[in-house]
Amino acid sequence: CIQQNLPDGVGCLFGPAGGIWLSCVALDYLPAAVAAMLIGLQPIALLIITGIMERRIPAPNSVIGSIIACTGAAILLLR
Repeated sequence: CIQQNLPDGVGCLFGPAGGIWLSCVALDYLPAAVAAMLIGLQPIALLIITGIMERRIPAPNSVIGSIIACTGAAILLLR
């Protein structure tokens, strides 16, 4: 029973910590606007990866939200 839940526990522990660490690395090595755009686009990457892994089409609302997020990030980056 513990062995079956071990990958979930490892993902729960290292997933958020790894994301925060990578955000800090991006802020150290990239301009703040570029790093903020990459951090903000993370849910879109997750939407794509989840769609591929689960082999299903994302909901239309998710796609529309992703397009709005990409557009907003591009506008902020171009300013």
